Amino acid sequence: MKTTRLVRFLLLRGAEKDIKDKNGKIPIELSRNATEENLRLELEGMMGPPGKLECLMLTPPTRLTNKNPCTMIIYICVFFVSHAILLLMVYPRLPW
Repeated sequence: MKTTRLVRFLLLRGAEKDIKDKNGKIPIELSRNATEENLRLELEGMMGPPGKLECLMLTPPTRLTNKNPCTMIIYICVFFVSHAILLLMVYPRLPW
């Protein structure tokens, strides 16, 4: 295997990571057999537990994502806080 595109495609479509093959191994155990180091690390990252801030989409998703209303609420709060800072601290100090 030269790339992880197929694995990422299957994970984005909701493939299960805990299914065992006929030998009783799960995908993360099979990813440890990859020959290239960077490929093995990328596969283990995809198969491992989700990140702490995955809702911010700082990295390309490797799991099936669902709409979460919490993300929009956080965005609106950050938007209003940043504009309040502009109105209260930056705009009054600008020379007109």
